[in-house]
Amino acid sequence: MIVPALRAALHRARQNDRPITLVGAGLPQLAGQMGRAKSYAERLFVFAQIGPLPPDVARAALANPITAE
Repeated sequence: MIVPALRAALHRARQNDRPITLVGAGLPQLAGQMGRAKSYAERLFVFAQIGPLPPDVARAALANPITAE
């Protein structure tokens, strides 16, 4: 869950038309939980679902950095 102070700071930055982006990850129920925590939270953020990576891409994401080291 986003810390209330961070949520407030992001909201204020958006109100002041500041260019800021926060990328996070969570389970599909995150949007609903944020709405219950703060009634307007679902309208403040974009909750994009990207789904799982294909197996070969997921494998490369784990193996390539290890191989590089």
